[in-house]
Amino acid sequence: MQHPITGPAVPDVAASAAGGDLLRNVVGVDAVLLEIAARRWRRNLEVFMRLATCGSPLAFAQVSIEAATEAMLDGFAFTQRLCGLFDPDVADSSLAVS
Repeated sequence: MQHPITGPAVPDVAASAAGGDLLRNVVGVDAVLLEIAARRWRRNLEVFMRLATCGSPLAFAQVSIEAATEAMLDGFAFTQRLCGLFDPDVADSSLAVS
């Protein structure tokens, strides 16, 4: 098809590639967000059940500290995965959180 001002339509390969990369990043971010949210939700329910059945204040504190540590490590791992979607070198770096 011919555009009246610019002439014949020419596919812009660079724009198509950039659009494809953007779409992959958006889909990847959505998938990571849903995965981390579902895992944290399940884990938080488990922690609440453990907290509800603690037999002593010391056990309650221990479960709370373990849960907070796990949530923090999940946050670091999530951030690394999110950055890795945009820069694959980050995902494979020595900054890996286990």
